[in-house]
Order: sequence, then C-alpha cells, then structure tokens
Amino acid sequence: MPTRERRRLLTSLLLLAIVLLLAACQPPAEPTPTPRPPTRTPTPTATRTVTPTLRPTATVTPTFPPELAMPTRMPTAIGPWMAMLPLDWAAPGVIGGLYVEDDETVWLTVPRGAARLYVPGEAFTQTKFDAPVTYLGLDADMRLWFIRYGGDVVSAWDGMETVDYDFGDGWILPASPVPGPMEESFLTSPAGLLWISTAEDVRHFDGRRWQVHTATELGLPLAWQAGVDCSFVVGLAGETPWAGTCHWRDGVPAGGGGLKRLVNGRWEDAGLPLKDACITAIAGMETGAGRQVVWVGADGQLWRYDSDEQPSEWSLVDDLPLLEEGQRPGFVIEIALAPDGAAWPLFSLCDQVDCRAASQRFRVTGGSSQLVYRQGRLGLHRLVFGPGGTGWIASEEGLFRLTPRETGEITREQLSDLETNHLAAGPQGDLWMITDFRVNPLLWLLKK
Repeated sequence: MPTRERRRLLTSLLLLAIVLLLAACQPPAEPTPTPRPPTRTPTPTATRTVTPTLRPTATVTPTFPPELAMPTRMPTAIGPWMAMLPLDWAAPGVIGGLYVEDDETVWLTVPRGAARLYVPGEAFTQTKFDAPVTYLGLDADMRLWFIRYGGDVVSAWDGMETVDYDFGDGWILPASPVPGPMEESFLTSPAGLLWISTAEDVRHFDGRRWQVHTATELGLPLAWQAGVDCSFVVGLAGETPWAGTCHWRDGVPAGGGGLKRLVNGRWEDAGLPLKDACITAIAGMETGAGRQVVWVGADGQLWRYDSDEQPSEWSLVDDLPLLEEGQRPGFVIEIALAPDGAAWPLFSLCDQVDCRAASQRFRVTGGSSQLVYRQGRLGLHRLVFGPGGTGWIASEEGLFRLTPRETGEITREQLSDLETNHLAAGPQGDLWMITDFRVNPLLWLLKK
C-alpha cells in the first residue's frame, strides 16, 4: 500500500475515534414520548337544588287591585246583622237563590243543585240535577219547588226526598219560564193553595194535583208575533187570584191582554180602566169583612183597587215624584206590600235609548208618595220588611235600612257597601242575607 493512502486511512480512523470518544462523554438524550389522544374530563350536569322559602300562612296577604281592596278581617256585624257563616265553597255569583226556613235553617240554590243548610251545625243535605232547573220558591210546608225536563215536570224537594208531578198529576202542558226582566209568581193562599205563573198560563196546586189555567180559559191573548215574548203574572187578595199578561219585544213592553180575576170558579174582567193593558205586577190583601185592596202595575202606571170605595173602585196613583229630565216611567217591575198596608212599587225608567236606564223604588200610602231608593241601572234589588215595619234593601251598592218616622217620612241609611246579592224573610219573620266578602259569599242573620 502506498504511503499516501496509508496516511489517509490512519487519519480517518483517528477522526472516527475522536467522534466516538466525544459521544461517549455526552448524557443520553431523553426519548421523545409517543403522542396520545387527549384525555377528556366529563363535565358533570349541574342539578339545581331549589330551597323553598317557607312562609307562615298567617302572614300571607292576598294582593287586590285598588278597586277590589277589602278589609283584612272578616266583619262580624253590620248594625243589627250578625255574620253567621262564610260560604267558602261558593264563588261570587254562584248562589242563585236564598230561601229561609227559620232562624237556624236556610236553603241555597245553584243552577244544577240545591242544599238545605243547618247553620249552627254547618250541616246540610243536598240534591243535584243533570241540567239547570227553574226554581219557583219554598212553600209553607218547607218544600222547594222547581221546573225541569224542559217544563214537562214540576218537582218538590223537602230536603231529603224529591216528588215529581207530571201529566198524570194535572201538569198537562209543558211550562216555559217567564222571560226577563220579569220573574215567575210564586204565592201561597191562606188556605194553602199554591199559585204560580209561567210564560203562557197560570197554575195552582191544591196539595194533591195541579190545575193549568190556559190563556184561552183566562181570556188573555198570547203573543204570536215573531220576536215577541209573553209573561203571565198572578197575585192574591185573600183566596181570590188576579192574573194578567204582558207582551215583550226586546225587553220592552209591547201591549198585553188586560187584567182578570177568578170569581166563583170563572175568570172575569177585573174592570181596570185600561183596555188590553200590559200587566207586569199584582199585589193584594184582604182585610176584615171581605174587603179587598189590590195594587196593579199596568202600562207603566200604578193603579189601586179597593172593593169598599164608591162610586169608583179603581184609582190611578199619579202623584209620584218628578223624574229627571229626559226620563219617563217604563213599567212596574214589582210591588211589595208593607205590614201597614203601604205599597212599595219598583219602576223602571226610560230614557231616549231604552227602558233600562235606571229603576226607582217608591213608598205609596193613601195620601202621599215618596222616593226611597234609586238604582243607577235596571236591577232587581230586594226589599223585605223586618220587625217594627223597618224595610231593608239589598243591592250591588250595599245594604240600606229604611225606617219610618212619626211624620210618615222614610229615612234611608246605608249600613254597608258590601255587595248584597240575596235578602229573604222566613214565615216567622226571620231575615237572612248574603253579601260578598273578598272572593267568597258571607251569610248573615238579623238579630231579634
């Protein structure tokens, strides 16, 4: 081997040895980690724990709009009236009728049922119906009467059992309810005969059977025109029934058939000095020696009949207080008779639009008339008389006491502004009423 090549080889080996020696002196390099997918830590689903804020029920105060704000405590007395029982199960307007048995028991009605309530024990019996019924009233034997099944049946419920009367019991024709604003008559004569009116006839019950006095028998024409309704009304003077009819178009009187009375088993003309008058109200009484006094609302006027007056038995009450400008009497809605014999008629008032503008209650005696109450719209408020001849008026405006003075004038006092929906008297003079308090009715009794 040539000398030059030998030197190159030795130089290469020397350089290789130096490189290996230097590599041996360096620290070992760290291994490169093998890449791994990232570890996902699951995010737990947050569960919100709600801790309720407990409030004692005694401190919870309902919030009412300003116009509905009521006292926080239930009233216990309104003058001589005593709060007896809150009717918590009923909302305002649910109770349709209040009837009085005595100072411990009342009857309440709703469209599909009725209850006899013993107030001291808060115990009741009830009956329910499949469809709304037309209630008539509570008779002297403490039976609640109502018409159902489309007028085919009249029934009486004594608080425990219901007795139905139909075609086989003299209820030979279906009965149609009297159209508003009038109501069915429901009266009991001194002998115990029950008299009612419907939209098409007059009927009475003798304790066993019903008898229907048709329009043909009465001699009173029905309204056959389209859009015209008919209503019958009956009143009693002792055992003598008086009956009349009125025709209605859009809630306004549109004629009638006049006034009749039953004498010796036959209906005859009563002699009212108006021909074919619209009769809307009748109230009568019989005094000693067979004297009869009857008040009649006819064609928007108030007439008085006295069997002892001569030469004319009929007289027109034409001294009623003046009305407001632009108003005129509409029709007589009802006539209440006070224990002293005074008549308290309720008139509707007409304006330039219709005859539902307002209503006025008057007190009429033999020599004078007085306006005792005015209601801002056509509404049938309730008037009953209590001990001492005191009159009580219940309406949506509240409760009013009407007290007679020695001068003959009547003073009116508002005892409460709670809306008073029902006011009724029992056969022994017990007075009950129902007012609205907050969101429930409240039952009251007049203290003796």
